[in-house]
Amino acid sequence: MCPTHWRRYCPPRSLKRRAYLAIFRKARRFGWNPRLIAQCDRFWDTLVRAANAIESREGPDMAEINKMFGWDDDI
Repeated sequence: MCPTHWRRYCPPRSLKRRAYLAIFRKARRFGWNPRLIAQCDRFWDTLVRAANAIESREGPDMAEINKMFGWDDDI
């Protein structure tokens, strides 16, 4: 997930961001164990699924995608 979409779907001081940071605080304190890895995977899958659902409703910004990959240049 790029930084722009990260800030859009997981804004600072939101519950999602707090949950994300809590996972990494636990990992720093206790180490990455299988339970914490599974929790991180569930969080990430849920966040990506929600972002994809919103993007599919709004539709992709094709101008942004074309610009990102350089496809807007006429050769």
